[in-house]
Amino acid sequence: MNIIQQKIAIFKVSDRIMDLFLLFISAKLAIISSRIYHASVWHELDANTLNFYAIVCIFSLWILLIQIFENNLVYRRTSIWKIITNVFFFTFIGITSIITLDFLLKTEYFHRSTIIFFGIFSFAFLLLKRGGMKYFLSYIR
Repeated sequence: MNIIQQKIAIFKVSDRIMDLFLLFISAKLAIISSRIYHASVWHELDANTLNFYAIVCIFSLWILLIQIFENNLVYRRTSIWKIITNVFFFTFIGITSIITLDFLLKTEYFHRSTIIFFGIFSFAFLLLKRGGMKYFLSYIR
């Protein structure tokens, strides 16, 4: 493996780690927003707002969807419209899948409002990250 391939592999790994970090921030903001929406104290942790098992399931699903939609994506050569549609599709599919699983399994792992807030925050953060990466990579090119 030459140096360029090593740098590409390191970039892909660091890109996914940054995605996980943004998803974590989105989950935290979704929990706070949902607590405020339901007129609860925002700084207390409630297992019904977003359970640990739901977080693991959501993060796994989002990483899988990101991998499927952006398998051969090169930020610099991809149009901004394609980036927006990719982020929208895996956010929409992720939200509907999680809500459907919650409904079919009759679980009480989270409020649906928390997932909606999570979808909004994750869409915004992931879109900003990808747009920023596209701009940065185009700029240094």
